[in-house]
Amino acid sequence: MLIQVLVFFLLYRNTLADCGHNHSAVQDHYDCGCCSGISNNNGKVVGFHCHKDDQNSILRYASDEESAFPECVPNCFEIKYPIEEYCCFWSPNLGCTILVNEKYFSNKDVCNNCKYFCQRTTGDGRSSSYPQKLILLLSLLLIGCTY
Repeated sequence: MLIQVLVFFLLYRNTLADCGHNHSAVQDHYDCGCCSGISNNNGKVVGFHCHKDDQNSILRYASDEESAFPECVPNCFEIKYPIEEYCCFWSPNLGCTILVNEKYFSNKDVCNNCKYFCQRTTGDGRSSSYPQKLILLLSLLLIGCTY
């Protein structure tokens, strides 16, 4: 049992050590895009979906600390790594929004990447990397239980 607690503590601590936001839109060349024409049909659910290259860039927190990009990123999310492509967000307060790399700033069609996720009616708020995170968690629990 002690080993399980130590493994959990070390993983938790190492994860939080990398969670600080040291990015800026100017430095990392990404910022909020304008997707006001896409409605949010996810009700009271807050969630996100990222391009496959950006799946690990977003962390979800239980707290409501203000986001570094309050115009497009709901308060419960932190940007851990620079956005290379795009991440879509939806929330009751912000609607459907996008955080996008500068190479797409002038592309008016970039919001179409968010349309499916913002307009579905049964959103669960999970990121597209949820299965990988679940497998990792179950593997760690299995390793901890064998000691």
